Amino acid sequence: ARGAARVVAVGRNAAVLDRLAGVDPRVRTVAFTGDRARDAAAIGEVDVVIDALGSVPGPEPTLTGFDALRPGGSMALIGGVRQDLPLPYGDVMRRRLTVRGSWMYPPETILDVWRMVAAGTLDLDVLAPRTVGLDDPAGAIKLAAGAAGLEFAVLVPGAAMR
Repeated sequence: ARGAARVVAVGRNAAVLDRLAGVDPRVRTVAFTGDRARDAAAIGEVDVVIDALGSVPGPEPTLTGFDALRPGGSMALIGGVRQDLPLPYGDVMRRRLTVRGSWMYPPETILDVWRMVAAGTLDLDVLAPRTVGLDDPAGAIKLAAGAAGLEFAVLVPGAAMR
């Protein structure tokens, strides 16, 4: 929606990757094999990495994205890595990389997304919202934890989980 010529969606769940591939012809998917060099080569050289992984057991998926960055590229860390990332200082400097971390997103993102929806450049029909009542916090956490790809949890007053 923001004009990317190509988007590479990388993940571990083949079914989710298949759904993402169907969103737009610019989306190409790559399944993680666990081999960092092989996975980075499959991704190809990219301008931007957005690390939005859920909880992962180690930093390898994030470092695979780092390895795929082109010189001058940028990486946004918003994912679930709960360990320190061993980013090679010399590599960051030589390749002139930008690494930025952010829990969630800046406030202006909501208005930007709304403008893309209103302009028709962002199609929300591909999303798979799942609802749960505000009176069921345990169900909401369970639903959100199980969401993947285009799924997300929506809290609704008086709604049953679906």
